[in-house]
Amino acid sequence: MAVSRFRKVVVVTEILVDDPDIDISMMSLTDIIHEIEGGGFSGVHKVVSDKRIPARQMAQELIKQGSDPGFFNLDKNGKRKEYLYQRCRDVEVITLVSPDPQGSLGGGGPS
Repeated sequence: MAVSRFRKVVVVTEILVDDPDIDISMMSLTDIIHEIEGGGFSGVHKVVSDKRIPARQMAQELIKQGSDPGFFNLDKNGKRKEYLYQRCRDVEVITLVSPDPQGSLGGGGPS
């Protein structure tokens, strides 16, 4: 059985803050990292888990996050969708380079 190329990694960011009025829940991860690197927070990142998961589980995890499995070229069942992209690309290329019945390339200009 082949080893999966997909990984689920959980990273925890622990911060120390000296301002009780800052609402951390309203901050983006980018804002938090900015504060750690050059602002008013002290912080550290820790990898809690890092495991390979099968394509089917990756598709389910993407859906749980509100992402589309197509982000990693998967359908909702974890099947690769490359053949669909190849087929669509071929149709698009044929459409773009094939002359229309009048023999032009279909630029919409005067006939």
